Amino acid sequence: MKRTLYALGVGASATLLSISVAAGTASAATGTFTYTEFGTGKVFTLTDPNGNDCFKLPNDSSETYDIVNNTDKKAWVYQNNDCSGSGLLVDPGTGDGFGSDGTASVTFAR
Repeated sequence: MKRTLYALGVGASATLLSISVAAGTASAATGTFTYTEFGTGKVFTLTDPNGNDCFKLPNDSSETYDIVNNTDKKAWVYQNNDCSGSGLLVDPGTGDGFGSDGTASVTFAR
């Protein structure tokens, strides 16, 4: 009887471990998110960004961006540095233009 309970405990632990590992990686986006400053023409790229992070978009001189979301997650672009407030939704495989006051940030699949 003790062997059966021990075996069940080990099997349950292994199952929980595999579920938590899968859940931990589920939020990462796969692919690239690119944005181009209209003013400078500089192109910036995020590759396989973590969906739990807020990424500040570099800005050298432009207030407008051309955005292309080639990840497998929805991207939310914000007019601030901390991914708060209302954001512009950019679906996977699409792009958009985005104007800001010179600061912007993005997060994925919120």
